[in-house]
Amino acid sequence: MARVNHDCCGHNCGKVSRRAALSARGLVLPEVVSRRRASRGGTSGPGILPLAAVAGCAMLFGMLPATALAQAVGDNFVTPSLPLEYDRGQNTGVLDRPRPEYEAAGIRLGGFRLRPRVEASVGFTDNVYQTAPRTADEFAIFAPSARLESIWSRNALSLDAGANLWRYARQVRRDADDWHVGASGRYDIG
Repeated sequence: MARVNHDCCGHNCGKVSRRAALSARGLVLPEVVSRRRASRGGTSGPGILPLAAVAGCAMLFGMLPATALAQAVGDNFVTPSLPLEYDRGQNTGVLDRPRPEYEAAGIRLGGFRLRPRVEASVGFTDNVYQTAPRTADEFAIFAPSARLESIWSRNALSLDAGANLWRYARQVRRDADDWHVGASGRYDIG
């Protein structure tokens, strides 16, 4: 190995610098001037000007406005492997969870349990008839219902009935009565 001066400080020792070893193999590193060499009165070298030009161009192009383009893919980019209605019971709200300690016990009638219920609400609308000359009025909604369920160990029977009664204070022509009746059952074989 030949003795060479360090590129950064000019110190002469027996070690070969990385730059000298690479240049002996035909590889050339770009010129970078260290602060120590520039402060000792060294020349700036050929690598400073191109580096400053590249940095200036990068800053100039960085300040120009750019337009972002996107491609519409549709509603679902990735098709889920699970159905969208998949539920593990973790997405149930606190008020929607079953709370048996707060459920009404109902009225026992032999092998059945009767669960009556009444709901009421009040409201106001500024256009009762949904027409151009607006007519305002207050209303009340009463919703009585009852459910009769069997409490048998085998088989099951359930009957339910209810109504929604809309009553307006002054516009009685808009009063409405909606009702429903339903039944369901299960027969166990075996």
